[in-house]
Amino acid sequence: MVRPARILIVDDEHAVGTMLADVLSTIGYSAVHVGSGREGLALCESERFDVIVSDLSMPGMSGWQVAAACRERYPGVLVGLVTGWGNQLDPGQLAEHRIRFVLPKPFDVDEVARQVGEALREGATAGSPRS
Repeated sequence: MVRPARILIVDDEHAVGTMLADVLSTIGYSAVHVGSGREGLALCESERFDVIVSDLSMPGMSGWQVAAACRERYPGVLVGLVTGWGNQLDPGQLAEHRIRFVLPKPFDVDEVARQVGEALREGATAGSPRS
């Protein structure tokens, strides 16, 4: 039996993070929300996640910094960003940080499902193991 994909939401806006976690849980994923990049990375030390979705603009540790730390520590984890600046992000910077998808704020439930689902399918094809 395949377990549902585990998704970590990192967002300092509690309402946004919990709403996104609720949306992903409703779709059938196992989603957890934390309020900071440091908290998220600490949780990754004890729990395995398939996808990390981080807010881009947060105090203390930005989404870029979360993505860089994930790339270094957890190279198999897929990373996406949530931002109000989605259409203004540099494609080169997204590629450099291995960002798999960007969810614009405000987000659409169908778009969240599509982007996360595509990232998981592509990650499985590329060899990111899930058990």
